[in-house]
Amino acid sequence: MTSRIIPFPSLRLELQQVPTEARIAGVAPLDTPVEFMRYCYACDSDQLFIADRSCLTGLVGRCKCGDERIVPFTRTNSAPGWEELT
Repeated sequence: MTSRIIPFPSLRLELQQVPTEARIAGVAPLDTPVEFMRYCYACDSDQLFIADRSCLTGLVGRCKCGDERIVPFTRTNSAPGWEELT
């Protein structure tokens, strides 16, 4: 059986896909790094990612193998505040 290497976009390509207004805001360092489990394409398994930077679309995390990815935010604030609905 031969192993097939699937190319995945690099962090540079992921940042190029971020909307223009988010790129203008740039990437800011986090005061406290965030650690979380995430699937790493390079390692082909769940690995501990450490995010030390953020942008408007998510966190920039790095696996122990050195693979960097943008991890999109999964929770966002809705347009109307919950106070308006009560």
